[in-house]
Amino acid sequence: MPRPIKSRCVEREPGATYFKPRGIPMTELAEVVLGVDEFEALRLADLEGLYQEEAAARMKVSRQTFGNIINAAHAKIADVLAHGKALKIEGGVCQLEGEQAESKKRRPEMRIGVVLGDAGGLESEVCSHFGQCSHFLIVEVEGQRVVKSRVVPNGTQHGGGGCQAVGEILKHGVTHVIAGGMGMGAQQKFAQAGVNIFGFSGKAKDGVAKLLSSALPGGIDPCQDHGGDCHHG
Repeated sequence: MPRPIKSRCVEREPGATYFKPRGIPMTELAEVVLGVDEFEALRLADLEGLYQEEAAARMKVSRQTFGNIINAAHAKIADVLAHGKALKIEGGVCQLEGEQAESKKRRPEMRIGVVLGDAGGLESEVCSHFGQCSHFLIVEVEGQRVVKSRVVPNGTQHGGGGCQAVGEILKHGVTHVIAGGMGMGAQQKFAQAGVNIFGFSGKAKDGVAKLLSSALPGGIDPCQDHGGDCHHG
């Protein structure tokens, strides 16, 4: 029975995971898969210029194992370059460690964006029209508990509209949005971004509490005076 492969430590995920020759349709390309552990070996040895012994220690594998990983990675890269193949980075027996792993652990489980008519924060009333809000309340939640909240201005308030405000609030990494009303254009953009929207009238803190207790139904009725185009909220 073969011995199980020991997990290799990866400090950084690849910035991009797919590469292909320009001008050749995907249907005509053969594909080579490079494991994330093989990518990490290339990064440590060829980009950072580490000796194999030090690189092996960083990945928490033996010197011989690292040599096998890097050799396999070099062979795959050579195959891609020599034969004009596509390169896909995925898989491998590995786990993320280091700064990126710690950053992921610190990310909130939920980030709620509440649209406001002023900068009052949790005590403010939820703005009745998404595209006309002056500020966003950004609420970070972990384990159904609010751990942080901050108020940021809606940079598109003057001369903008619902769809432009969507882009503005998405910059803050929201996963859920609470608003009094919203046009169909903005709703469609949130749907495309995978962000859940909720209609609520009242204080922001009460809307957040209802959302966290699953007492706030999803969806928002379209603003009657804003129609469905993308120039209004």
